[in-house]
Amino acid sequence: MVIEYVKKAWDTYKNNATSFIVAKIVSIVIVGIIAAIGIGTIFSSFGWMRMAEFSTEEQIAAYIEQIMQNPMAQFSILMGLGGAIIFFLLAAIAGVLLKIGIYGMAAESLRGRTKVETMFKIARQKGLNAIAAAVIMGIVFFILLMIMEGLSIALPLVGTVIGFIILIAVA
Repeated sequence: MVIEYVKKAWDTYKNNATSFIVAKIVSIVIVGIIAAIGIGTIFSSFGWMRMAEFSTEEQIAAYIEQIMQNPMAQFSILMGLGGAIIFFLLAAIAGVLLKIGIYGMAAESLRGRTKVETMFKIARQKGLNAIAAAVIMGIVFFILLMIMEGLSIALPLVGTVIGFIILIAVA
């Protein structure tokens, strides 16, 4: 019986292998483009085009020292790093969404032939729900930790035990 299921799954995989390969390549390209934009943001905040014009290490060191003494340049670098972090987070979220879409393709492939468009459809339907649930659970967990911290301040030993019991009960 198990051999029959494995044989059926292998045949299905062989029929849909091209779709899975294309979906994985598309996923890697999309995440890579978003991450590359983040890396470009980092380089542009440091002024890498101007640094490329320097010919010696002393000129580069003087330029970096000049940046460290100028508060507006430091602010520009921090803003660039903040933007890069946002792009990296977007790349991670896109990667998770597309991975959920690939799992949806796998589920659909057991019923027959699957397409790459299914990845985007499943990512939109199921992935956004999963991310929303994760955000809500994170907020609830943070609130419970704050309650536990407040109880530990108000009642040092008993409050910590009560907060820990609440945390375990909810989790």
